[in-house]
Amino acid sequence: MSATYNPIIQQNATWEITLTIKNPSVDGGITPGTAFDLTNYTGQCQIKSAVDGSILCTPTVTITNAIGGILKVSTSITQNSALSVTSKANPPKPPHPEYDVLIANADLSRVFKLLKGDVIVESGVTHWTP
Repeated sequence: MSATYNPIIQQNATWEITLTIKNPSVDGGITPGTAFDLTNYTGQCQIKSAVDGSILCTPTVTITNAIGGILKVSTSITQNSALSVTSKANPPKPPHPEYDVLIANADLSRVFKLLKGDVIVESGVTHWTP
């Protein structure tokens, strides 16, 4: 079962989120589960115009601590600058882009959707100049 998170991504800036994946609690949630071992797992993420729409961006998924169940999902300034600003109307027109984050083991016998949601893109005021 995946969690829902609707990130706000700024154009002209980087974006990242760090996730800690846990095994289910053995006592119904009274104590937290142990870290999910991400050894031999990889992750993927896509931001699309709609579920079956075109790919707008492919964020990087990096496992930063396999034994601790920690991974990072990130986008670059270049990727975010290419995204179109989304509508603030309710409901938005056109609809917000959608994304999900998946992990899979080496032989693809275990594939899990960790996170999903709508992406809100805000315009960037400052354009970074080196």
